[in-house]
Amino acid sequence: MCKELNISQIVNNHIVTGDQRTLSHGDAVVAMIINGLGFTGTPLYMTPQYFEDKPIAQLLGKEIISTIELNQLEVIDDNYSYLEIGSNYNDVNQRWIIVHNKEIEYVKNKGTIKKFDINSKKDLKAKIRYEKQKFACEIDAIKALEELKKKLLISDVEGFKLVEHKRYSTRGKPKKDAIKDVTEYTVLVNITSNLSKFHEDKKRNGIFILATNELENKSLKPQEILNEYKNQQKVERGFRFLKDPKFHADSIFLKKPERIASLLMIMTLSLLVYSALEHKVRKNMKKNNLTFPNQKGKPISNPTMRWVFQYFFSVVLILFEGGAQLDYFNENHEIILECLGDDYEEFYD
Repeated sequence: MCKELNISQIVNNHIVTGDQRTLSHGDAVVAMIINGLGFTGTPLYMTPQYFEDKPIAQLLGKEIISTIELNQLEVIDDNYSYLEIGSNYNDVNQRWIIVHNKEIEYVKNKGTIKKFDINSKKDLKAKIRYEKQKFACEIDAIKALEELKKKLLISDVEGFKLVEHKRYSTRGKPKKDAIKDVTEYTVLVNITSNLSKFHEDKKRNGIFILATNELENKSLKPQEILNEYKNQQKVERGFRFLKDPKFHADSIFLKKPERIASLLMIMTLSLLVYSALEHKVRKNMKKNNLTFPNQKGKPISNPTMRWVFQYFFSVVLILFEGGAQLDYFNENHEIILECLGDDYEEFYD
């Protein structure tokens, strides 16, 4: 498909390859697309000199969102409200539309409450385990208390009380005149939930930022920006592979803005190739009344390319003296190749 779309030649027409390069820029881009689609074993994030220092997954407006009060927002409809502010993020003048969605807030609040309840129970269990421990001296008890404070998820230690315990140094039944000569300590701890963190999380629920470099409000109104955002579902679905743990988007770190742009270009080209393949397969399946089994074995005419890729991973090329043959290659593979055309079938002849 990269060859069919002529990606390598288009890139080479815009970037001149130096004499010292053995691989053209276009071929390098095609290699990265193949990498991005998962056809090589080394994921992009394994190139530390290229991806470093700046996490992609960081929330740009986290600090701004925490300062927003809902009564500052202008109502659009029963569900949406917004606040418009100016920004110069990354030295680019922008308009940021702070949007609040009541439906999203309701759903996320339930998750926040559930998470708060789970973490409260975990903190209580940690407190009980600590109070059961016995310490040889007060210093050890206080040191362990500091470790407890670090482990608490949403709670703070409001106070504690050292309790002294005496016991016999020998085992078994003590003699009549024996004295409890060993001192041990336990600690009673009072913890309280940190509600400020809870309210901070709830405050951010349902709020997100839309940004544009169109600075004229008359040319692009906040309502229009929101409408365009809501209508981009097809694009969002195309980039859903970012959430796949195999892509490791949260593990990619970038240092320079131009590196971010480069990565986005490769991701967009990968999506282009992926979508073109999927469109071609589905179009020809419908045209020729063909089907392909889904993950449950049910015949369908609209398979995703992700599933097709996984299905083809089972094909093995066996090389032997005097020739080669394909193993685990069946009629379903042939259906996909028939839909893609002669150029694709040549690789498997």
